[in-house]
This record gives sequence, structure tokens and C-alpha cells, in this order.
Amino acid sequence: MTTKELMERRKIARPDAPRPAQLRPTGKRLAPAILSWNPKGGTTKSSTLAALAYLLMCSGSRPRVIDTDVSNPDLWKSHGKVLTCECLSLEDEGGFVSIARRLTDPDIDEEILISCGAGLVESFMENAPILDLAAKRSERPMVVLSPIDQDIDSCNHLPDLLEAMPNATVFVVRPRHFGRPESFRVFNESKLGQAMIADKRVIDLPAIPDAIMRRFKSQRLSFVEIFALDDAAETAALDIWSPKAAAALAPLLNW
Repeated sequence: MTTKELMERRKIARPDAPRPAQLRPTGKRLAPAILSWNPKGGTTKSSTLAALAYLLMCSGSRPRVIDTDVSNPDLWKSHGKVLTCECLSLEDEGGFVSIARRLTDPDIDEEILISCGAGLVESFMENAPILDLAAKRSERPMVVLSPIDQDIDSCNHLPDLLEAMPNATVFVVRPRHFGRPESFRVFNESKLGQAMIADKRVIDLPAIPDAIMRRFKSQRLSFVEIFALDDAAETAALDIWSPKAAAALAPLLNW
């Protein structure tokens, strides 16, 4: 099924569309919080969540976005017209407490996508347990995505991340943008990498089409808005990419 057919079928088509009441779960089961973090810059953290936001919207959801990269809030700038978005700093404990309040709010029953900027390693490792415990106590599943590249410095944080957030489900993302899965040798050949691969905690995300990335980065458009432009070439690229991306991100879409 093409993206256009999905959007028409599920009535989530355009940026100004109101949220349908029937999308709210009838019970109090809270949708996951999905956080993307790697202290190294340029590892596709924000574009990974932009892809996930698009696929969630195509499935009928309206995720909430929290962008903590205050110096360059890609998600906040690109999704402010289509989703509820906030920009919060994680430079100190206060930002983590603010996010924890969202995690524990029973009225926020949609997915919460949290994009974290590069750096701030000490602050993140010290305060991430606040998010981990808040999510656990509110029975909101916490998922952490850590996109990596082929260099060792994109993997060094993983042991500390797993220790800081013991209740979260952590996935490493190997973006096709950086190469085929087998080319991530540093991660693949490490003991932790082999354990995560065996435990199915690795996502191989297909490369987002270049034309879509240019719109997202330079024009600050969400993928839904790009689709709404009705450019035949770009919608074709999205329609080819979307099923592959949905298959890769299935653990996050079928909760």
C-alpha cells in the first residue's frame, strides 16, 4: 500500500488535520517514550526520529515531540506545524525532570519522541536514571535508540547507557546511510555488539532518500509535509522507502 493510500485510509493526511478522538486508547495503557541519543554528533539521531514520526503518523498515531538539541532543534522546527512539539534543554537536572513530568502524565497517551543532541555526556549519564525510573513507575515503556556510525567513538557510550537506564529497551541503529550492516565492524565484533545482535536489539535503518533529507534539513519540513507537496518524484521515493523503513522499525510501530 502506498503512503497516499495509507494516509487516505487512516485520515491523517494533512498538517492542519485535527487529531481524531478515536486515536486515543480506551484504557490507560500508555504508549512508549522513544528517546534517540548518541553523544557523538552527525549520527542521524534527529532524522531517525523524523522517519519514525512519519511512519507512526501513517499508522494513525499523533506522537508528541520533545527536542532537547537547543542549538539546532531539527525536530522541533520541522514538526511544529503537524505535531505537539516542545524544545527543552538537558544541560541540568531541571530539563530531565520536565521530561519526566511528561512521561508520567496519564493524559499523554500517545508516543513521546525525545531527540537528544550531541555532547552533554556527564549530564545525560547522571540524570537519565530520572527518565528511566519515571517511565517505569508510570508503566510507560521506555525505548532508547542509539544510532551509530562505523567509528569506535560512536559506540563507547553504550555500556554506560545500559547501566544508566536499566529498565529501558535499548536498540542500536545501524543507518544504511553509513554503509551496509557488515561494515559496522567495530560494533559487530565487540562482545556487546554480538550480544545485542543475538538479542535482536539492532535496527538496520534504510537510508532516507536524499531529496527528502534536503527538504527536512534545509526547509525544516516534516516528512508528512514533504508528502503533502505532491512532488511526484519525492512521493515516489517515499513510497519505495517507507515499507522498508517500516519493516526495520517494526518493534517500535507494533507496540
